[in-house]
Amino acid sequence: MTSPTTQTSAQGSHDRVSLERFLAALEAHDCNPRPRGDGLDALCPVHDVNSPSLSADWKPPTHDKAGRVVFECKGGCDRRAVIDALGLSWADLYDGLSPEAQAKSGARGTSLPRRRTSPEAAPTSAPSRTPGKDVAKTRKTAQARLKQALAGHTHTYAETTHTYTDADGKVLARVHRHKCTDAACPDKKKGRRFATSYPDGKNPHPGRKLGDWLGLYNLPLVAAAIKDGRTIHVTEGEGDADAVTAAGGVGTSHSNGAGSWSSQHTEQLRGAHVVVVADNDLPGYRHAAHVADELHGVAASVRVVRAAVDLDGADATDHLQAGHPLDDFEDVDPLTLEGALTEPAAPAAAPDPKKAPEKDAEPKGKKGPKRRGPKPAEIEPANPIAMSTGQWRYSLGDGSDEFDRGVYRLTTIRDPESGERVEVWEFSSVLPYVLEQLVVRDGAARRARHDLRLTMSLDEGAEIAKCTPDQVKTGEWAQMLNVPLSADDKVQKAVQTAINEIAVTYAPEQEAVPRWVNDDTLVVPSGDVAPPGYFVEILSEGRARTNWQKLLTLAAEEGNERLALMIGAALGGIYLSPLERQGFWVLAVGGARQGKTTGMDAAAAIFGNPKYVVTGWSVSPIGLLESLAALGIITAFRDELGASGLTGPKLEQTIFTTTDGAKRTIGLRGGGSRTTAGWESVLFATGNVSVTGRITNEGIAARVVEIPTPIVKDGQTAKRVKQLSYRAYGWPLRWLLTDLRLNDFRAAVAQAEDELGCGQDGVTSTLGEHLALAVAGAGRLEEMLEVTGLRDAALRAAQERLGTLTMELEERGGTPADRLLAAVVQAVSSRPGAFPDLDLYKRHLQGGEDAPMLAARELEGFFLTPQQVAVFTNQIKNIATAANIEDALLGLRDLRDDGRLIANNRLRNKVRTGRTTVDTYTFVLPTGDDTDEDPTPGTDGGGGEGPEDDSGTPQGDGPVQETLADEPDASTDPQTGPAPTAHAEEEETPMAVQMDDVPSGTCVRCGHNTTHQTADGAWAHMEIPGVMRCDVGYLDPAMQHLNAQAFPHLAQQPAPPAMPSIPTQGAAPE
Repeated sequence: MTSPTTQTSAQGSHDRVSLERFLAALEAHDCNPRPRGDGLDALCPVHDVNSPSLSADWKPPTHDKAGRVVFECKGGCDRRAVIDALGLSWADLYDGLSPEAQAKSGARGTSLPRRRTSPEAAPTSAPSRTPGKDVAKTRKTAQARLKQALAGHTHTYAETTHTYTDADGKVLARVHRHKCTDAACPDKKKGRRFATSYPDGKNPHPGRKLGDWLGLYNLPLVAAAIKDGRTIHVTEGEGDADAVTAAGGVGTSHSNGAGSWSSQHTEQLRGAHVVVVADNDLPGYRHAAHVADELHGVAASVRVVRAAVDLDGADATDHLQAGHPLDDFEDVDPLTLEGALTEPAAPAAAPDPKKAPEKDAEPKGKKGPKRRGPKPAEIEPANPIAMSTGQWRYSLGDGSDEFDRGVYRLTTIRDPESGERVEVWEFSSVLPYVLEQLVVRDGAARRARHDLRLTMSLDEGAEIAKCTPDQVKTGEWAQMLNVPLSADDKVQKAVQTAINEIAVTYAPEQEAVPRWVNDDTLVVPSGDVAPPGYFVEILSEGRARTNWQKLLTLAAEEGNERLALMIGAALGGIYLSPLERQGFWVLAVGGARQGKTTGMDAAAAIFGNPKYVVTGWSVSPIGLLESLAALGIITAFRDELGASGLTGPKLEQTIFTTTDGAKRTIGLRGGGSRTTAGWESVLFATGNVSVTGRITNEGIAARVVEIPTPIVKDGQTAKRVKQLSYRAYGWPLRWLLTDLRLNDFRAAVAQAEDELGCGQDGVTSTLGEHLALAVAGAGRLEEMLEVTGLRDAALRAAQERLGTLTMELEERGGTPADRLLAAVVQAVSSRPGAFPDLDLYKRHLQGGEDAPMLAARELEGFFLTPQQVAVFTNQIKNIATAANIEDALLGLRDLRDDGRLIANNRLRNKVRTGRTTVDTYTFVLPTGDDTDEDPTPGTDGGGGEGPEDDSGTPQGDGPVQETLADEPDASTDPQTGPAPTAHAEEEETPMAVQMDDVPSGTCVRCGHNTTHQTADGAWAHMEIPGVMRCDVGYLDPAMQHLNAQAFPHLAQQPAPPAMPSIPTQGAAPE
């Protein structure tokens, strides 16, 4: 028969050698195949049936695949088991190489030359003469030859020990290599043995490959060579590295040989001049090409060489033993390296270069699990699985047994040779690696559960999933890692049991969220299970340090002090928990494009990628608490508070909840409750409107540090800060974790508090503590990055902020009562015409020719005495709203309790105005020299306090009103202003009798009746200094047109010159 390879390449026709091979194997195993066109049907060699359940079809070649056989057992048998039963391999199902692979092979001229200077000079490999040869027979023949060669041979081993250390010389592990001393030993596999020992006798990373965690060999020499600029030779084994070092060079290698290079090894050669010495064979070139590719852009220079001796597998030791110096290594042709990376692996049993490798049988870009055929019951996986039915075991795939990693069950199949039914261990499911147990705690720091970090590969960059116990139980972990898992409930339970046992036995514990342990250790989980963007770094450490030094230097410049304060507050937030401080918000507030988001990005870059660390407010209240709990003690960042829709009480509640720990108490179905884990840190936010100015609760003022714009001095600086923030994010947290200095930080906070003059208590003291934390954080960054001026800049900004916040607090009142009283004083001062004295108001109500013509619609109250002003109840809401006070009720209650609100009907005070009464809120205004003297209830127009009920609420005779009305009282006439409540003479209350008994006299200035007396006893109407007086009218020229209405006795006479004031109005509170 013509060779199928020749036939395909020369004639372009399609042979079906793979189908013929498959047909011959079925006939040899008595499966009674029945050909049909390009396919066949046959009995399955795995399970015992009398009908043809095995169906096979031949598929013609495509551009990327050769002609091949595709088969399926309708009884559900595993394809791997069918192939093993027939004595075939995956490569036997293919006709040869695909047309695309043939073209590539022809372009290279050969699979891999030992000595090649150009593609044209390379020899070509002869095609296999026996493409359809039975693979099982070939394997048996090779084993027989090896057994014959070993007859009379005894292995005599010589041990070589290689010690791996860290950069400081601390021993991590020792690798013991035993090699047969007979150079002609025919068994290369059993002629070499390997073992590993550890200083304390215990593997610190059980279940992981040595090369995944152990660093480079001769690491102290490597570190010194990088520092001195010397060349480092990377070899494929420790013995070769020792030979290079003995020859006067610096040699290094890594454990586990070719194919086990990791990112850790790459990082340890950062900035080095590297020469990679490739072994003179296909695996050697492939490994060298991989190492060179990994070091590209990391090492200062990379060169790939090979030994100057023409031997298969020649390495550095062969080169040096042949008498060649280190400078005589020959450069490897780049085409050779490229060919090594793309060369398909030859089938193990039939090394025909024209055959397609086994991995090509899998869908392109989709790597499925490695399947294994059944093994005899006598050879069992190492680890049992406790199940109620059947026998189940699992293997770790670590060499402790003859099985690949996975879950197996004991079952019965028909032996393909004898036809008898035998017990075998059948592969049932893949088994993930358990990297860590993540300890999830409740609000009391007690263990609530263990989540698991799972992966299907220990290779660098492999996908990792964080799985809860429920996800492990239901098999959802397999979907998260994109691997198949049987829907059989027994299989899933067996896998769950195996995973849990591996986790408890081998996987180390790690905290699920960042937290302080023992108040001196900070633990942070891996970035793959952290909230998006957190705990990841970019760039190398050296380049990142340079970028952060530039960023902090910018923040220390004049005009960027607020940026320095924000960055310091972000870092300082980590220390809130061990310092036992309250959480708080940092709110960057101001107009658009003023640096708010730039400052937040710079602060967020401390912890990770600002693009993902900074999030929005599109989150539910519970979602907000859950997201904060996932951060533990790490600073949170949320942009544009205005998008949250939170206003008034809702915003107030959110601030209190987040700063008090962000915990929730959840009721349990079986009774009881549990508290979720909390969050203790700083929350950054941005907004266009002040928060503290909109909320009356003084607790909010103590929990929000507002930093107004601009954050940076100009747009160019903002652009530069943003660039640097995204260029080297994540490194400051890593640097901090290596050197926390908690006691030093505590002392730095105390020093900053002294410099700020925080005081002992009150809202100002609390704000000072928050700002001192930010100053200390800036100082810590200054130390880590070795820059100057950052702490001083943050201190200047903190001093300015504390002074401004204190002044604003005093202006609007530190408590709800102070703020409301200040709003009343502001209303009286700004609208004096709306607050006449009581006598003027009475005459206005009585009417007549001499009655003053007051603007009824503008009236908001009246003065009882110079220190007591009565505000109509339907006007207090407007006064409070003008001062950004959303709810005046709390302030009214506090004013009543401390004697600054006169009330005879709960919070209200009924005032007699002739034959009528009016409901008011009567405030005692502060005086310039004494504000502590309590007013006397029941005098000067004030109402006496009525009896109290059991709850302590003052009671009166009038109607009760516990809350402020949103609309004017029903007694208010829209045409005449607030109308007093009329009462019949026989229904006069004691309050009315008191008002009628108030003494009065003739004003010495205007000649009209008044109830007010000056300090020397003279009768005179009350004046508002600088605003109005009864004999002059309004002093402001812009308001003098109202004199004819408010003061009719002045209409026919010119205004006399201003006279010295008699009594003075009390000053507004500081």
